Amino acid sequence: MTYRIAWQLTSYSGRLLDSGDIGEVYSDYRLAAAALRELLRPYPEVVQGEHAMSWKARRSRDADLELWVRIIDLGAEDHTGAESMLIVRQAQTSPGIERGGL
Repeated sequence: MTYRIAWQLTSYSGRLLDSGDIGEVYSDYRLAAAALRELLRPYPEVVQGEHAMSWKARRSRDADLELWVRIIDLGAEDHTGAESMLIVRQAQTSPGIERGGL
């Protein structure tokens, strides 16, 4: 299987501002997860999303911007439209968001 990391930058209200992927294709999940950990390292507020292999990151609890990232399995049949899956507004998380899930 091969994987890539897609990202979306949204306003706190959920409006899509920008999106893309980091341009790498990874030969296994462990490599993709390691790259994602590096991408999320500067963000103190990280929470795993409701969708499989997705995370939301913010610079602070009161930040206006949210970075949504997802590891996409390129071998899965349902990866078409993966860029739009992150803009579905997920439930608000508690104020005590902690790094986790990676």
